[in-house]
Amino acid sequence: MKLKSVSIVGFGRFGQTFAKLLNADFKLTIFNRSKIKKSSIKLLKTAKITEKISEVYLNNAVFYCVPISEFEKVIELHSKYFRNNLLIDTLSVKEYPEKIFKKVRLRRSFTAILTHPMFGPDSAKESFDNLPMIVSNFNASNETYRKWINYFKNKKLKVIEMTARNHDKLAAHSQGLTHFIGRLLQIYKFKPSSIDSVGAKKMLELMDQVCNDSWKLYGDLQKYNPYSKDMAKRLDVAFEKLHKKTFKDLKQVKSVKHFML
Repeated sequence: MKLKSVSIVGFGRFGQTFAKLLNADFKLTIFNRSKIKKSSIKLLKTAKITEKISEVYLNNAVFYCVPISEFEKVIELHSKYFRNNLLIDTLSVKEYPEKIFKKVRLRRSFTAILTHPMFGPDSAKESFDNLPMIVSNFNASNETYRKWINYFKNKKLKVIEMTARNHDKLAAHSQGLTHFIGRLLQIYKFKPSSIDSVGAKKMLELMDQVCNDSWKLYGDLQKYNPYSKDMAKRLDVAFEKLHKKTFKDLKQVKSVKHFML
């Protein structure tokens, strides 16, 4: 990679995790809407913290590690500072940032790559090895796109190329469903007991991992993925079938959709 410096917009739990991935190879410029705690950057010795949006775009490549629901606002606010930069989102949905990029591209000049690093502070705590990284080219040159593909592969990530549409379809019935079940267990108040089986322990692990993320992330995952409603409907049908099979004497069952936010 010829790049020596890259910028990261958003320095929450995921932004800090992603910074650790890039830190060994680039000098980082970090921008966050609220003040960054010194403890959050203690491992990033060469990182530059800036409060000026304009300084973010002095670097060619800019990664967005912001909440899904904040993405459009951030892009619109920052767009006047674009300098033909390469913009790389890290959102957990892909059709939505693709739509925003298309909208802003009519007014501003930039190139972009869509990514979904399918890991976070918990799963990447020990290592990034073999963690999934979904990548799709928006309008970057093939040379630039392949360089970043190779970079992520060299970091030992499991790079998977697919369209934004295919990603969201699969994610709704994978990541979205996982978060849904985890939150459902939380609402159920699922707790450990002295006789827990291996399966019960895995359910507790799922709930704990999912609930380490914010309710905002959960809500955004469901709201901004256009295929989440289909997932919820399929789960609703499955719940009713299972409930009827389990309690045949009941004529009506409580629908899973009542647990949706």
